Amino acid sequence: MNEDAELLSRYAEGKSEAAFAELVRRQVNFVHAAALRRVGGDAQLAQEVTQQVFTALAREAGRLARHPVLCGWMFTATRRIAAQAV
Repeated sequence: MNEDAELLSRYAEGKSEAAFAELVRRQVNFVHAAALRRVGGDAQLAQEVTQQVFTALAREAGRLARHPVLCGWMFTATRRIAAQAV
């Protein structure tokens, strides 16, 4: 299990806010950059997409903690949410 999956697992099992905050800190630039590209450079909309991605991640944490490629899920979620936003 990689470090991101471990952080998500700790959040899912014990609702460790610190673990989730660290995961967000590690991945927020990746998600935001992908969102910014997908929404055509609209910074405000990219921020909203980013927030929705991490909200979905928190909601699905139990199921996703064992996902083999968590960053792949985040990228796909970003694409899907951005497509709905534009």
